[in-house]
Amino acid sequence: VVGFPNGYSTTATKCAEAVEAIACGAHEIDFVQNLTWVKAGAREKLADETRRIVACAGALVKSHP
Repeated sequence: VVGFPNGYSTTATKCAEAVEAIACGAHEIDFVQNLTWVKAGAREKLADETRRIVACAGALVKSHP
């Protein structure tokens, strides 16, 4: 799980974690959305982060608030 437990790490850090997990044999990535953004309704920030993580992971990505 990338960004565990509260999703407060930067998007760049989440991408690095996703790339490393794939390199270590993961077939899919779960990531925790930034809870502050979820509570604030910052949908564009959440969507942008999701797009960036999907692009760098190159695998199935699931998000969790």
